[in-house]
Amino acid sequence: MRIHKGHATLSPTDLANFLACRHTTTLELEAAQGLRVRPTYSDPLADQLRKRGQEHEARYVDSLRAKGLGIEVLTFPDVPKGEPRVPHVDRVAKTMDAMRRGVDVIVQAPLGNDTWTGYADVLVKVPVKSDLGDWSYEAHDTKLARDTRAGAILQLCVYSELLGEMQGRTPEHFSVVTPAATREYRFDEVAAYYRLVKTNLHQATAAALAKAVSQAMPTYPDPVDHCSVCRWWQACSDRRREDDHIQFVANLGRGHKRELETHGVT
Repeated sequence: MRIHKGHATLSPTDLANFLACRHTTTLELEAAQGLRVRPTYSDPLADQLRKRGQEHEARYVDSLRAKGLGIEVLTFPDVPKGEPRVPHVDRVAKTMDAMRRGVDVIVQAPLGNDTWTGYADVLVKVPVKSDLGDWSYEAHDTKLARDTRAGAILQLCVYSELLGEMQGRTPEHFSVVTPAATREYRFDEVAAYYRLVKTNLHQATAAALAKAVSQAMPTYPDPVDHCSVCRWWQACSDRRREDDHIQFVANLGRGHKRELETHGVT
């Protein structure tokens, strides 16, 4: 998440995180405004999962290459801190160029507009007419989890919407590629839910930027499943410790917290 010309530029991950934990969005907004520093926590387990995810993506790309499909990888070299990076708009132009040329498979494709930026794992050419010609592209995302989570669906909806702007036709499908199988989803079946979550995120960020984040988005770091993979977990845990949160009482959870709060017990 970045603040550019008074509004938030978001990523598909920001949308998934907003669904998982709204307090994460509050913290990211404060960091984007320079009100706090993003932690640089490195989790060995997360690092290992990231490595396995990259290996899974590479195997999937190799399987497409084995079918005789042309592959174009759009990765950009890391630059030393302080040196200028290739602007995202120029990176998106590389994706647009590959799409116009009709490359079969585009890997790590930069996508974006004034509001969203992201990198699709894999774009696959399909024989459906668009402004590009007799072809268009659909997004495939590689995931290690066998069950597809709502956050993954929302991320692919962002990619599909951005592809629609670039090729003049919103893809009918997108796919989640797991080690067990490839699952195809119809965009129209989840589009209404996607629009709802996206609208809620836009409204929350716009309200937060209009005044102090803490006033516009009063959120609290209650423990959720997302905590196990969130870089803000230490800050949230410290806040709960300071507040003597009910999480630290054996056998009590969120349901008990809500019930106690209705009786004025904090």
